[in-house]
Amino acid sequence: MRLAPGIAALVVMPLLMALGTSATAFTLSLASLAAIIAAVLLSWLRFGRDVLPPGSLPALISYIAGKLPLYGRLVSGDADAHWTRADRGKKHDAAG
Repeated sequence: MRLAPGIAALVVMPLLMALGTSATAFTLSLASLAAIIAAVLLSWLRFGRDVLPPGSLPALISYIAGKLPLYGRLVSGDADAHWTRADRGKKHDAAG
């Protein structure tokens, strides 16, 4: 499975720092991640609580967790990427 570049940096940089490389890239990655999380949280607090109330967050987390295998297949390239066009030429009656 191929990791997103930001996540890969957060995984690889501590290993490289242990070998003596500079911590600058890791620090910038962590700062960027913290800024994104803060922006999403502040936006939700200001604008999103009416659309997504706090009580529905556990359902959202379980929904995302259920989608993780799909996201993994998309990132790794194993997902079917072909468009399946619906046949709209046939006419069906209401009974089926």
